[in-house]
Amino acid sequence: MGKFKGIMCAAAIAVMGVTAAGCDDEDAVVTNAEFDAIDTSNDGLVSAAEWNATFAVWDVNGDGIVNQNEWLLDSGFGTLDVDANAALTEAEWNSAMVNWDVDNDGFLDPGEMFF
Repeated sequence: MGKFKGIMCAAAIAVMGVTAAGCDDEDAVVTNAEFDAIDTSNDGLVSAAEWNATFAVWDVNGDGIVNQNEWLLDSGFGTLDVDANAALTEAEWNSAMVNWDVDNDGFLDPGEMFF
């Protein structure tokens, strides 16, 4: 990812973090603001590259996991945290691209997130 695009991704996610209402485990369709912060290309779809970049940005302390305090969406954490240890590994994170991509097109749209 280019330096400018990486900075824009980080800035978008940081702005979203300021506006996030909190974290919970209830499944719901992602809000437009939450989706837009991940969809850094603004094409209405989240690619694997955008999803992976989000993991890298949200892993604030760089320990290789995204814990509940680092998760910036209002919902969906519990769906990905399959071992219920309050920490998402990259494998759990990446499972979203497989589990949520119901039309198997390799992208997530707002209706597919937290499916």
